[in-house]
Amino acid sequence: MKLIALKEMRYDTRRLLPGDEFEATTPHGRLLIAARKAADPLKRDIGKVASPSPAVLKKASEVVDSTPPATPPSNSEGSVTPATLHPAGETLDTLRAEYTALVGKKPFNGWDVETLRTKIDAFRANG
Repeated sequence: MKLIALKEMRYDTRRLLPGDEFEATTPHGRLLIAARKAADPLKRDIGKVASPSPAVLKKASEVVDSTPPATPPSNSEGSVTPATLHPAGETLDTLRAEYTALVGKKPFNGWDVETLRTKIDAFRANG
């Protein structure tokens, strides 16, 4: 079967570039079409996508317009504020920089402020 390469690939000892025509066996051709590496040249709509119908566009705009904006949680719901996270005014970035200066290597990214503070204090106590 005749095919057109959609992507750069190798087939049957040939290096094919997008747009190259080549012959393939029927089973291989079906696999290449399914993998979207090749297309049938007899189909004229290669790479073309039909525009959605007006009903679909209207429904999509209704869904987008009806979604409420995201609001951050307030303190009445028990959310944590930056002041409770960092009582000494320390941020995660400053503690990471301090750990890097002290230890000589970067800290684990999964550590939170409390863990970094304890690691820094332990390093200072030990030496």
